[in-house]
Amino acid sequence: MPTKNNLLARSALLALFLAFFCFNAFAQKPVTGKVTNKANQPIAGATVEVKGSNTVAITNGEGVFSINAPSDKSILVFTVVGFETIEQTVGGKNSFNVSMTETTNQLNEILVTGYSAQRKKDITGSVSVVNVKDLKAIPAGSPEQMLQGRASGLNVITNGQPGTGSNIRIRGITNFGNVDPLVIVDGVQGSLTNLNATDIESIQVLKDAGAASIYGVRGSNGVIVVTTKRGRSGKAQITYDAYVGTQRPPTGNVFNLLNTQGMADLTWLALKNSGQATTHPQYGSGSTPIIPDYINKEMVVLLDLSLLLI
Repeated sequence: MPTKNNLLARSALLALFLAFFCFNAFAQKPVTGKVTNKANQPIAGATVEVKGSNTVAITNGEGVFSINAPSDKSILVFTVVGFETIEQTVGGKNSFNVSMTETTNQLNEILVTGYSAQRKKDITGSVSVVNVKDLKAIPAGSPEQMLQGRASGLNVITNGQPGTGSNIRIRGITNFGNVDPLVIVDGVQGSLTNLNATDIESIQVLKDAGAASIYGVRGSNGVIVVTTKRGRSGKAQITYDAYVGTQRPPTGNVFNLLNTQGMADLTWLALKNSGQATTHPQYGSGSTPIIPDYINKEMVVLLDLSLLLI
């Protein structure tokens, strides 16, 4: 039976634990603030995170946020798509006004749009640049299939048959005629179907009339501009890449096969179910079908589902 001293000791330890727990619980420091761009316009949907923890807050429609920081040494990380990431130490502050700068790396990207190359920020139309390294990371039968999911607004529709082309749609179906985009390979109209993916240097997708205006009406469905690799000065380098694959029907969805006798019996069953006379130019007449000697009894034939109709 616990003594009075033991009970006192346990009570003291419990009180100390609760005091420590309450201290940690209330040690959180509330921090508020506002996130704007250089034009002092609020940025909605920006992420504010306490570095090294799972504490995250999102700015509202007016760019305002509120987050609990563990201590003054905590670092707040401000991130949003299209802007440079900012890190600030909490210190003794309870409020932050953060001004974020737009990312300029993508705006200075050089794009091939026609007979010339331009910086992305100088183009008024909608242009997507496909990362060729990521494009080749997934094995596919053709560059058309590799483009799926690599650019916004671009859809690739394929039937899965080896060697067949795919249908490419940029921003859906926009007219009643031909909706295929114009494909330009090294300045000449071409096709992606017969193009070797390893020969591609860069791909740009021009998605509207503003970006593809140089191509006239033919570019109204969008333009895919492809630049292939060219020779460079230096030592010769030889590389070899190969992909091997097979296509098989999924398990449980294969064709049912019958031998010659099974096909004859099924034919007789279909004739009986449809009320017709059991006669056939190949299997003769009578209550059971007759297999001619010149037909291989082990011949495999495909099941004709139409014979099952009653």
